[in-house]
Amino acid sequence: MNFLEKIVKEKRREVERAKIERPLGSFRSKLRKSSLSFRNALKKKGIALIAEVKVASPSRGTIRENFNLKETLKLYNDYADAISIITDRKFFKGSLDYLKEASVLAKKPLLRKDFIIDEYQLFESRLFGADAVLFIANILSAEKIDDFIKTAKSLGMDCLVEADSLQGMKKILGTKAEIIGINNRSLSSFKMDSGKTGKLARVIPRGKRKKIVLVAESGFSTRESIEGVKGVADSVLIGTAIMEFPCIRTKLRELSGKTLVKVCGITNEKDAVNAVKLGADFVGINFYRKSPRYVNPFDASKLVKKLNGKAVVVGVFVNEAPKNVKDVARKCGLDMLQFSGNESEKYVKQFGFPSVKAFHVEGAKSLEEAANSSADFILLDSFVSGKFGGTGKTFNHKLLNGTDFKGKRVFISGGITPKNVVGVLKKFRPFAVDVASGVESRPGKKSFSKVRELIRKVSA
Repeated sequence: MNFLEKIVKEKRREVERAKIERPLGSFRSKLRKSSLSFRNALKKKGIALIAEVKVASPSRGTIRENFNLKETLKLYNDYADAISIITDRKFFKGSLDYLKEASVLAKKPLLRKDFIIDEYQLFESRLFGADAVLFIANILSAEKIDDFIKTAKSLGMDCLVEADSLQGMKKILGTKAEIIGINNRSLSSFKMDSGKTGKLARVIPRGKRKKIVLVAESGFSTRESIEGVKGVADSVLIGTAIMEFPCIRTKLRELSGKTLVKVCGITNEKDAVNAVKLGADFVGINFYRKSPRYVNPFDASKLVKKLNGKAVVVGVFVNEAPKNVKDVARKCGLDMLQFSGNESEKYVKQFGFPSVKAFHVEGAKSLEEAANSSADFILLDSFVSGKFGGTGKTFNHKLLNGTDFKGKRVFISGGITPKNVVGVLKKFRPFAVDVASGVESRPGKKSFSKVRELIRKVSA
């Protein structure tokens, strides 16, 4: 018995218990048709985003601690085109109560994502506020899929029918499915194949493809990965990458293709709160003792607690002893680590945190080293002999022309100000801009008006 079969076996027991506790006859007559079209929400110019509420999975365990559904849905309303709610309780720690609460708070169509095996679950889905339901080809016959589609339509709900194999896709193509999902992860083995969306999409006849909406699922974590299915899929469904990220808002903005903003060199609570209030995605705290923006770990921990997940907190280190980095990261509760000195590739990889490696651009060789870095993010800063950032100096951005960063997420830093940031964005559309001295009234003290102006221009 594979894992999917184990889930289905448990689901049958769960459905039978639900029928006893909440008989269909007790609520069927009270149901009203959905007024939101999940299918129409996915038909847009560009790739639509289905953002998923996913707190755990069998392959990952708990994905997000201290989960706040209300705050998450508020962000999904702002950035997603539709919302998926996992309701399986035993294996994914989901809940029908999440769906019920979302039906009140969400402004976007809601997909109930579960293992639907019984018609009863369709009526139950609508009772709890679903506008669409997921069917998995692996566990349903083609005839059952069509029967379920007919019932769902009678309740005003759309149906996303999912395949994770060629066999499953062929089954779906023999049904009346109007929304087809391709799961890059095998539901039986949990193995990932990032190329599966493209492979299975080619099986869909051209005439059929024009009539259906195609959703790519699993393995998407960056804007670049989304762009990789442009022209193939109409939408992507993303859960884990959003829910595991330290700041959900920052990840959603990244996935939406926005240029992000890192305000570095934060030294006090007022500047930290203002930066987040104005829309900063990352906040940098400097642990380099020679910097005028140095913050001791005790004070830094208080800043991190104040931010409380409202921005990604990046600890900045320069040629620091690994033990000290680990101690500070743990005590302060940092989300990411930035290394702005002469740290080696081996050094950067040892901490188990997402890492930013800074490169001080002196010439083409510096950019080549950056392009070959294995760090999660790279940061390009100006080169000033004996300095490690925060100099207010720019580097020659013409050097960026023709440089292939191989899909890396790049922060542009070095002398960026509200006056020149638009020009930087026109020359090179980076993952993020990193600012410190360019938005200060004096070293270590941010100017509210400068931070506001810079973020406004980046967001325009």
